[in-house]
Amino acid sequence: VLYIASPEVEYSGKEMLGMIGFQVVEVESPSSAVILIEENPGRFHFVVSDDFTGDPDLISVGVELERAGIGMVLVAGGDFTHGKDLNLVKVDPPLSINLLASAVSRITDS
Repeated sequence: VLYIASPEVEYSGKEMLGMIGFQVVEVESPSSAVILIEENPGRFHFVVSDDFTGDPDLISVGVELERAGIGMVLVAGGDFTHGKDLNLVKVDPPLSINLLASAVSRITDS
């Protein structure tokens, strides 16, 4: 799982993902995520991102995920414009392990 972490959030999505059994690679920006996805799109089953809805690189992440057929869990209060083929589950913050587990289930079942 690729986790795009914001230094501004209190919780650790990486730790929560680990508690529900996933190996996690953490990056601190959407631009870093784009590089990892482009280098090896088959490496990740899905992506979890904190709220970077104001960052134009998040749209690039969405485009790369669409191409690779990878889903995304977005923890954000704002809107996110994306292509119609992106498998996206949006969760309002603050994130809890129950919300994350439910979102992961919806991403992996589709």
